[in-house]
Amino acid sequence: MYAIIAGREPSRSWLFQALYPIKKLDIMAHSMYSLKAMDEEDIIFGTHTLAEQKLVVVFSLKGKMAEVDMGFLDGVYVNLMDHSEVTINGGKLQLNSGPVIIGILE
Repeated sequence: MYAIIAGREPSRSWLFQALYPIKKLDIMAHSMYSLKAMDEEDIIFGTHTLAEQKLVVVFSLKGKMAEVDMGFLDGVYVNLMDHSEVTINGGKLQLNSGPVIIGILE
């Protein structure tokens, strides 16, 4: 995901491009927000809640893999960061190195 050019810091423009449409969602402006650190795995877990809508952000501070309890029903969801499919099984997500943002936004 990162482009390393001649010893410079990796480009994070992909991150800003991915987050731009997410930050425009109504839930981002009007939700209750909670943030939790999972110290043992170096994971950050954030939740936006607005009525029946829910948006969950989870990422590793150190790019570690981890199994994270998401509080979602089992199924296949779309990661709003890169539009890839992520699977929740047994209420848990197998987090790889990249950030995941999934939501129930109806």
